[in-house]
This record gives sequence, C-alpha cells and structure tokens, in this order.
Amino acid sequence: MQCNGLRLNSPEIPVDVKKQAVTDFTIKGHSRQCSGLIKLREHLLVGISPFNSRFSPDYVEALLVWGHKNFAQVDVLLPDEENTVKLLLATGQPAGKAMRKTRQELSRHRRSVMQAIDKIGDLATHCKTLQFSDYEQHPKYQHLKLATQNCYESCDKFRSACINMSAQAIRGRSGSRDKTDAFLDKVNLAIPYIFAEMPFYLNSPEIMQINSSVMAYHRLWPIGDALFAGEFALRVDKRQGHGVVSCVES
Repeated sequence: MQCNGLRLNSPEIPVDVKKQAVTDFTIKGHSRQCSGLIKLREHLLVGISPFNSRFSPDYVEALLVWGHKNFAQVDVLLPDEENTVKLLLATGQPAGKAMRKTRQELSRHRRSVMQAIDKIGDLATHCKTLQFSDYEQHPKYQHLKLATQNCYESCDKFRSACINMSAQAIRGRSGSRDKTDAFLDKVNLAIPYIFAEMPFYLNSPEIMQINSSVMAYHRLWPIGDALFAGEFALRVDKRQGHGVVSCVES
C-alpha cells in the first residue's frame, strides 16, 4: 500500500479568513485511490472524535479554514449520543455521569464548529455538521451498517481488528492495561460505535448523495490497510477516500 503526500495550493480567499489561519495543514492519502480523490478537491468530511483534546476550538477552526480553501465542499462528522456514551460506559463510568459528559462533549464540539463556520463566513455557507444518527433511516447506511455487523460475526480477522481498536480507545481514556475477560466485556460495549461509523468510511458519497468524498482525520485508521487490500468482505467504494491531515505551523 502506497501513501502519496500532497500539499494543496490555496486559492485566494478574503483577508479576514487568512488572519484566522494560524495553522496550515498537509493531507496524505491512505492509498493511490485516496490520493486521486484528494486531487479532485470535491468534498472533505472532517471527522471529529469525542474526548480528544486535539480538537480544541482553535484546531477545529484552523482545520475548517484550510478545508474550505482547498475543497469545493466541507462537512463535519460527529458521533451521536447513543454511540458516544458507549465509550464512557466501557471505561466503567456510571450511566448517568457518562450521559452528562457525552452531552457536554458533543455540545462543545458543535459550538466549536458553528463558531468556526461563522468566522469563515460565505466560504462555509453550505458546511453541515452531521451525526451518525442523521442517517439511521437511510437505506444505504442501514445496508452498510448491517454488512459491518455481519462481517464482525463471520470474519475472525475483522472481529479482532475491531476489538483491538476499541481496546485502544478505552485504554487511552482509562489507562488500563487489563487483559481479563472482564475488560473484554467492557470492550464489547464500545464495538457498536464502529458499526455506526463504518458506513462513512466505506461509502459516504452514496449516503450523502455526492460525487466523491475524502474522510479527513489526523492519523491512519487501523483497519484501513486491510480494507484497501481487500482482506475483509467489506469494500471501500471507488469514490471514497481517506486522508491523514497533519499540522504545519505558520
């Protein structure tokens, strides 16, 4: 698998937006397919993870400014409450406390995005903040989510990859190095988060009714290599790309 780095050249934009761009970014495609879609500059879907200090208001603003300078359309993807709370429940937090924290965190991210959109102005007029649950009734989303669940049940390698991803996320919050059955039970609580997120990694163009899309995140997705290599029954659509964004201090 080859990753091809590409730094996009920014077209002219209003001076007031330039002043906000305290940080620049580069984007690297996860595969040749991804790099080709990045070059099209059609659509960027910015993924924001809850409970991750990287996504400060300044970082989100800078990333959205950069995205709008370099892509025809930019949208933001957030998880929903139902799936986000599972991440906290998996660390052992009581249900009431976990839900309060989840609502506070998602509200914080929505405010950051809306404030950034307001500052960017007309360039971001059509920018939307999406949640997993917005597409619960969408036939293609339902199909891809079910396909992911079926793959989890039938494919040992995919199931192991999902468990490892969830375990990393939980350990990142709790600091636990536990490998007991009790810890695995907690990990299983968070697995549905992956099921809900996976359709956007597989075919967000079909779900969102657009020509092509690049999912942007700050690190490689652990399952990505195996997906692009065709090691699972799941397939990434040819119109779907993944890009790793990296900060460049200005």
